[in-house]
Amino acid sequence: MTVFSIICVLSCKSDDDDVILPPKISNFTPALAKVGEEVTIAGSGFSTIVTNNKVNFNGVAATVNKATATSLSVTVPEGATTGKIAVKVGELEATTATDFTVVLPPTATSFSPKEGIIGTEVIITGTNFSTVTTGNEVKFNGIAATVSAATSNSLTVTVPEGATTGKIVIKVDGQEVMSTTDFIVIFPPTISSFSPEVGAKDTEVIITGTNFSTTAADNEVKFNETIATVSAATATSLTVNVPAGATTGKISVKVNDQIGVSSTNFRVEQVVTTQDFITAIDENPTANQNLGTVSATTTDGTIAYALSSQTPSGALAIDASTGVLTVADANLFDYERNTTVTATYTASVGQSTSQSTITINLNDLKIDSTGLIAEYRLDGNVQDATTHGNHGSEEGTLTSITDRHGITNGAYQFGMGGFNGGHFTIPNILTGSNLSFTVSMWVNRSGTSFGTLLGKNNSTTTPLYNLSIKGGVFGQNTLEAKYQESISSSAVSTNTNTNGGVINKDIWTHVALTVENGSVIKIYINGQHIEESSSNTSSINPNTPNYEIIAIGSMDKGNGERFFGAMDDILFFNKVLTDSEIAALAADNF
Repeated sequence: MTVFSIICVLSCKSDDDDVILPPKISNFTPALAKVGEEVTIAGSGFSTIVTNNKVNFNGVAATVNKATATSLSVTVPEGATTGKIAVKVGELEATTATDFTVVLPPTATSFSPKEGIIGTEVIITGTNFSTVTTGNEVKFNGIAATVSAATSNSLTVTVPEGATTGKIVIKVDGQEVMSTTDFIVIFPPTISSFSPEVGAKDTEVIITGTNFSTTAADNEVKFNETIATVSAATATSLTVNVPAGATTGKISVKVNDQIGVSSTNFRVEQVVTTQDFITAIDENPTANQNLGTVSATTTDGTIAYALSSQTPSGALAIDASTGVLTVADANLFDYERNTTVTATYTASVGQSTSQSTITINLNDLKIDSTGLIAEYRLDGNVQDATTHGNHGSEEGTLTSITDRHGITNGAYQFGMGGFNGGHFTIPNILTGSNLSFTVSMWVNRSGTSFGTLLGKNNSTTTPLYNLSIKGGVFGQNTLEAKYQESISSSAVSTNTNTNGGVINKDIWTHVALTVENGSVIKIYINGQHIEESSSNTSSINPNTPNYEIIAIGSMDKGNGERFFGAMDDILFFNKVLTDSEIAALAADNF
C-alpha cells in the first residue's frame, strides 16, 4: 500500500511539469519613458531566463535586463514609438492593454527671425515640444528665455535680457535639441569716439564704436538731429560727412531701431570767408544811400553782418542780414572833411567769424572845376587850397569855430571886435573888364544889420562889385548884389527884397553870385536861382586908397559894413557856372 502510493505520487508530478502557462501582463511602469530608459513589466508566465523573454515596444525589440516569473526589466529601444508592449515566451505572447508612450526628443527645424534685439519675439518650429509652456525649457546661448505659447511643433519665446549670439537649445522632459545655426542677438550701437571733434559742412568724420551694421544704409547717423550720409561701414566703424544744416551737438547712430548717442558734442564749424570792399562815390551823398553789398561766403548757415569799427565813427550802416552798406551820416561824406571813409566789417555764422575792410573813396566836387581860381576852406587859415596860390590875409580878429559838418576849427567867425571887426582880403584875382565870374560860399548870419559878404570898393581903375545882406530893419535880411564896370558908369544890381530870398539867422545857408560880361547879375540861395537883373542903378562909390584887393566879410580892407556871422568854403571861378552847377554845389554841401 505504501509503495503504490509513492509510485502514484511521482507519476502525477511528472505530468504537471509538462504544462506551460502563457505570459500575462498586468501593468508596466512607468507609463511613458524616453529611449534608453528602463521599464518594469509586471505579470506572470515570464521565463526566469532573461533571453527566453522577447519584448517589443510597438514592434521594436527591446533588451531584457532582468527577469523573474512575474517581472521583467527592459530598456526602451532606439527607434521605439508609442504603442503596445508585447512579451513573448516561447511561442506564447502577451500584449499590454494600453499603449506605452515613448517620449521622443524635441527637434528644431527653424526659427524666425534669425536675428533680433533683446525682447524680440522668436517663433521656433520643430517637433515633440510640450504643449504646456512650462514643459519646454528654451535657452539663447545659455540664457533662459520665457515661453509664452506652445504647441507640439511650435514655441513662441522672447529673447531674454543678457542673451548673446549663439545656439538656441530646447529641452523637453530632459531631452535637448540644439539649433544648427546661431540666433544673432542685435545689441544697441555704442559710440566710443569720433574724429575729428570739430569740422565744417562736408568734413569726413570717423565714428568708432560697436554693434554697427556692416551695411552702410542700415546705419542712421545724425549730427544733432540732422541726418548724415554713411559712406562706409564696419561693425566698429562708420565713415560719414557732416551734413548741411548740422549744428553743434551729440552724434547719434541708429541700428535696428536701437540708438547709441555720443557722450560729447561734435562742434560744427561754419567757415566764413570775407573780402575787402572798395568803392568810390561822389562826396556828400544822400542819407541812406546804398553803397553796395560786402562779399562774404560760408560753408553752411546764415551770415550775420556787423561793423566792428569805422572812421569817421557813425558814417556807415550795414544791414545785419544782407550785408548792404548805406550812408548813415551824410555830413561825414564831405571830401574836405574826409577824403576816405573806412571801416572793418565782421561776418559771423555760429562761432565762426571773418573780418575784412571797407574803403570808400570820396570824389571831390562833382561839377567841372575848370576855372576854379581860388578856394578858401577857412579851416584855421585863409590860404588858397588850389594851386594858384591866391592866399588871403587876415584883418582884425577871425575866430575858428565848428563848421556845418561838425568839424572843429572848420570855419571862421567874422565881425568879432565890433563894427570894424575881423575879415580877410585876397588879391584882385578877377582882372580885366566886362568880367564874368562866380562866387560860392556858405554863410551863417548872426547879426541883424547890413553886412557885406564880398566887397571890391577900393579901386579907381578896375570894376567894382559887392554882395551883401541888407539889414533886418530895412531889407528884412535879404540878399543884394551890385556890379560897376568903372567909376564913371552906373552899377548893375539885383536884390531879393521882392522875391523872398531871406538869409535866415543862425543857420548855414549856401549863397552864390554870378556876373556875366559885367552886365547880368544872378544871385542864388541854397542852390535856387532867386533873382537877376541887367538894369542900371546908382553908382558904387569907390573907397580910397586904391588897394586893388577883394575883401571877404567887409566892403573893403579898411571900411566898415562888416558881416557878423560865420563863413566857410568860399570858391571863386573865372567863369559863369550854370544853374545846375550851382544847385550841385549846394546839394553836395560843398
